Formats: sequence, structure tokens, C-alpha cells
Amino acid sequence: MHFRLIVLHCAAALLVLCARPCAALGVQNPGPAIIYFNGKIVTVDSAFHIVQAVAVYDGKIVNRGDNDQVKGLADRATRLIDLHGKTVLPGFYDAHVHLRIGPGPDVLDWRAVKSREVLDQVLRDADANAKSSAWIQGILGFEWSEKNLPDRWILDRLAPNHPVVVMAGAHLMLVNTAALRLAGLDDSTPDPPGGKMVRNAAGHLNGWLLDAASWRPIWARLPWVFPDTETAMRVVEAQLKLWVSKGITSANVAGVRAYDREDPYRYFDMPAMGWIQQLYTSSAPTLPRLTLQARLYPGFEEHTDPNTEGVQTSIKELEAFGVHTGFGNDRLKVGAVKLSLDGGDAGWTTAAYHNHEDYHGAVRIPEQALYEVAKRAKQLGWQLGIHAMGDAAVEETVNVLARIYQDLGPGDYRDYIHHVAVLPKPEVLHRMAALHIAVCSQPNFVTFKPLLDALEGERLQHVSPQRSLLAAGIRVGYGSDSVPYDPLFGIWSAVTRTGIDGEITGPEERVTLEQAIRAYTLGAAFLTFDEQTRGSLEVGKLADMVVLDRDILSIPKAQIKDVHVEMTIIGGQIAYSAGPRNETSGNTR
Repeated sequence: MHFRLIVLHCAAALLVLCARPCAALGVQNPGPAIIYFNGKIVTVDSAFHIVQAVAVYDGKIVNRGDNDQVKGLADRATRLIDLHGKTVLPGFYDAHVHLRIGPGPDVLDWRAVKSREVLDQVLRDADANAKSSAWIQGILGFEWSEKNLPDRWILDRLAPNHPVVVMAGAHLMLVNTAALRLAGLDDSTPDPPGGKMVRNAAGHLNGWLLDAASWRPIWARLPWVFPDTETAMRVVEAQLKLWVSKGITSANVAGVRAYDREDPYRYFDMPAMGWIQQLYTSSAPTLPRLTLQARLYPGFEEHTDPNTEGVQTSIKELEAFGVHTGFGNDRLKVGAVKLSLDGGDAGWTTAAYHNHEDYHGAVRIPEQALYEVAKRAKQLGWQLGIHAMGDAAVEETVNVLARIYQDLGPGDYRDYIHHVAVLPKPEVLHRMAALHIAVCSQPNFVTFKPLLDALEGERLQHVSPQRSLLAAGIRVGYGSDSVPYDPLFGIWSAVTRTGIDGEITGPEERVTLEQAIRAYTLGAAFLTFDEQTRGSLEVGKLADMVVLDRDILSIPKAQIKDVHVEMTIIGGQIAYSAGPRNETSGNTR
């Protein structure tokens, strides 16, 4: 198999600055290029200091303090930007976000559909308008509860003339009888390892297929049509600009295609690394800084023999890279290897799902396969970002990482687990802290209906635990998982634990506002080895900031989700502005 290797451009040199005259040389250094003043600037340093002004040169903060002190550094060329008393935070760092190239031209985008009544009608319309023998393909949003979704017999009535396949979130595919028949699936078909075919009380397939291992027979029959490259790149660029408008100045992209191939089994709608690199050759100053995780699939998603075939394929891909974690620059770099251990909306859990009494989620990657691929990745210099939603998956991940660390010896590996949506046992948490395994958490999952439906009792009250992780001494960074792309929504979720319907889930897992802000800035930067250059507004760090339309520190916590971004600043330059700004020239020296 021929692989097109990634080519990224490394950063150049550091420029060392001083804001005062260099007497030994008999010359003066220029003043700061830009000074932002008259703000309530929350630095998120160790003491959570608040200052009025920051001075920026060459994209970095060179001074901070009160207005008079910092403005006194200005010369004629310095740009002075009045913040008008607005609250400023370090630029948000979304530690788990996805880029998508979007559905192909034959896929109907129903993500705006929110009710069964409307869904039933769009399915009828699709059946009436589809060409003879065509498949009806649709995608829904992530907020649907299973109790509101149609089974295969309802789909048969709504779309009697065509095979139907509808993606409902990340783990559930809905199909009708025609689609099952074309894929060769019937009531006698066993559940594949790593997936589940849901059945009714009589044992008949109801048309709900859980996780990718169950989707492979359907995928094999679908007429795949992808967007062309130009369209896909425009879609990706639009998403990046949306992130900037939400105050996201850095993002950890949780899985992209390492190689430029069009393989639906492996990549579905993820963009290729090369496409993103191409975007950043011309548009980097206006787009967020990206860390790209390379996605591997050694498990049942792709392989029937993951312990042999899956392991060999994934290791071959790792060895073909020629680079590893950290390659790149502060605009675009390679991050961790992404491995998804479990499937199901609550992942692989020790107790059965509340809404599926015989289902514990899916084990996507067997333990030995995870160990072999992860260990080889570490030997090659890769960091690991492992998807583990359920408590059973988290425990297995910790066991595997402990084995690898014992094999390799001590080091600042900085490996982390994505999600930890179901609270593990206390001894697992303590072991994570001892091994320095961090967590990329999604506090907004308290609004994720499919996850909530799968849990009950204490497990539900501790869903997407926040306080428990911090109390155990575990490093935490926040990410949105794109539901939605909005750090302010995530901060609101972390401090209120409020769902979309207004119901509070697990108030004992709330964290303080300071902890939530830190997790969406400095905590996320730590996960990608960036805590020395971003995540807080300190001298020497990158001048990435977000200006808010109201004071997040003083408003009622319930209003945090309604705060808007007025300005996003990347490297001292305004990358997004919701309105006009007040700017003047600097002082005369």
C-alpha cells in the first residue's frame, strides 16, 4: 500500500525581546506593536491575576499590568486598542473537536430536524422524490433520544419504495427492511464483535445497528459519493472560521485522515492532513492554531481479526509517517495518536445500559491489540489520546498504559483519555493520578440525551464527572466534541450541570468558574505540551485572547451560556470582531 507522507513546515527561530533601551548597544528597541488597554483581563496565571492592559510584540505578550504602566511603553508606531472595560480571557483551547468534510451530495442533511413529526414528513418526501432504486441516506443531530426514533417497520411505512439508512448521532444507524435485505442481514445474523444489532422482544432485528462493526454490511452496499476536494476544503475552512467566532484560538482535532485516501470504512467524512496543511499555507493568521491527532483503527471497526491483521496494519501506518507528536509549529502540528477503545453512547460499562438491559457498550479494540499498537506508538515518539467513555473501558486503558510505562520506563508521556463519561471506581482514579494520565473531558455531555438515557441512579448523577476527577488529582482539559462548538456553553455546563431541558444532573460534580475557565484554557494546553506558550496571558506567551460582551466573573452562572464573543485575538492580531473597535496610534517618546 502506498502512503502519501505528511509534510509540515517547522517553525523558524525565537525572537528575544526587551521593552527597555539596550544601553550596551546604544540603541532603543521599538515599543510594543499593539497595546490592548482599559480591560478586565483575566490572566489565568497561577494566582488568577486580573490586569488592565497587555503589550504585544511579534505575536507574544511582552508586558502586562495597569493602563498607565503598559501604555507608557508605546511609541509612535504602537497601535492602541481600547477594550472599553470588557472582560478578556485567554483564547479558548478546545481539546476535543472534529473537522468534517460534510456529507456527500447524495446524503440528506436532517440535523436541523428536531421532532418526530417533521422527521416522518422528510422521510415521506425523500421516498417520493428519490430516483428509482436509489438509497435514501440521511443524517440527524446528536440530541435524539432512542424513544423518539423510528424502527425499521416505521421506516418501511414512511419510505416503502427505497432502502433507507439514517445516521442518528455517532453510534446508531437506522435502516429499513430493504436495506437489511440488500446487506444480507436477517434475524439469524449474530452480533459482530464490537457491535450490536438491536432486536425486539420476539428476537427480530428492529433496524437499529450500534457501532461501526455492525454497519460494515450496510457500508459495503452503499453507493459512496464524497464531496470533491475543493468543496471539502471550503467546508473545513468555514468550520475553522466558526471556531474563531466562538473564541477558539487553539484546537486539538480528535482524529483526521493521515493519508489522502477515499475509504469510507476507515475515514468516513474526516479531512486529510494534507488538505488542512494546504489551508494553513495561506490563511494561517486568521485561523485557530491546530494540533492534529492521527486516527488509527486497529480494532473491530475495520478488522475481523484485530489482534493480528488490525495490529499489523496500524503499526505499518505508524512506521510510514516518518514524523511523530510535536512535529510542526505553533500554527499547525502533529499531536497524539487517536485510538477508540469503546463504542456506544455511554461506552463500555461495567453495568448494563439503562435503555438496553443486555448491552454494556462495545469493545472496539481488544486489550492485546491496544497494548501492541499503543506500545509501538510510544516507541516511535507518539503521545496517546485514547477514547474511553465507559468505566470498564477507562479501567482497561489504565491497565494497558501501566504495562507500557513499566516496559518503557519513566517519562513525560502526557497520555490522556478522551471523555471518561462514566465515573470509574475510586481506585482507578487514584491510579490514573499516580500514572499522570490526564483526561480530556466534555462537561457539555450533561446535555447529551443519548448518554443520559443509558445511565441511571448514581451513574447518571456522576455522568461526565468533573469535580471527582479534580479531587483525585487528575489533570483535566476541556473540549466540546463539537456538541456544540462553544466553550462558553461548556463552561456553563461545568459550573451549573444543567441540561437543555433545564434539569440539573449531579450537582455534586459542579466545579468553580475559575476551574472551568482554567480547564478550557491552560488545562487544554497542557494536554498538547503547550502550557509554556499558551493557555494563560503571561509575559513570553502567545497573545491569544478572547473579548466577551459581558463580565463572565460577575453575572449569574445561569447566564454564562448567553455570553457572546466580541473579539478573538490570535498572536495579537484581531482574527474576528463582532463590531467596530476603538483604535489610536501610540505615544511619542
